[in-house]
Amino acid sequence: MSDRDSVTFTRLVRLCKKHIQWVGLSEAAHDILALLLVENYWSGNALTPEDISEVNGYSRGTISVSLSQLKSLGFIDGIFDPDQRGRGRKRIKYAITDGLSGLIAFGVKKLDFELSAIIDELGALREIIDDDGGRASRTVISLEEEAQRNIVHLKEVAREIRKSKVRAQSEANLSHSSKK
Repeated sequence: MSDRDSVTFTRLVRLCKKHIQWVGLSEAAHDILALLLVENYWSGNALTPEDISEVNGYSRGTISVSLSQLKSLGFIDGIFDPDQRGRGRKRIKYAITDGLSGLIAFGVKKLDFELSAIIDELGALREIIDDDGGRASRTVISLEEEAQRNIVHLKEVAREIRKSKVRAQSEANLSHSSKK
C-alpha cells in the first residue's frame, strides 16, 4: 500500500477520474473506478474494500454500493482472496475487468445507443411533419443521415480498438513466453 501514497499515483487516479466522468456514475463510484483502473496498471493487484477505504476514505457502505453498481455494469470483477486463511466468510478483492479498453468499449456502446435513440426520435418526428419536403423535413432527414454515418464510424472505431487490444495481448503473451 505504501507506493499508493505517492504523488504520482494520486495524480494518475485524479486524471483517470476526470476523464471517466462521462460514464455517469456517483462520485464515489467514479473514485473507485479510477482507483481500480490505475491499480490495474500500477501493480496488477485486485483491492479489498478495506484497501479502497484506506486510499479514498469512503465508508464501507458507500464502497459496497459503488462496487455493486460497478460490478453490475461489468466494469469490475470480484475475486475471492486466495491468501485469506481460516474460516468464515471469504474476503473478495475487486479489479477492473478490461482495463481502459473496457471503458472505451462501454463508451462506444453508450454512444451507439444514444445515436440510435436520436434516429428513432427523428424518424417519429419526420412522420408527423407536414411541410412536404420543406425545411423541417430536410433538416430531420439530414440529422438522421448524419447520425447514421456516425454509427457506422463508431463501429469502425470499435473494430480497430478490438484489433489493437488483441494485437497488444498477443505481443504481451509473446513477450511473456520468450522470457521463460
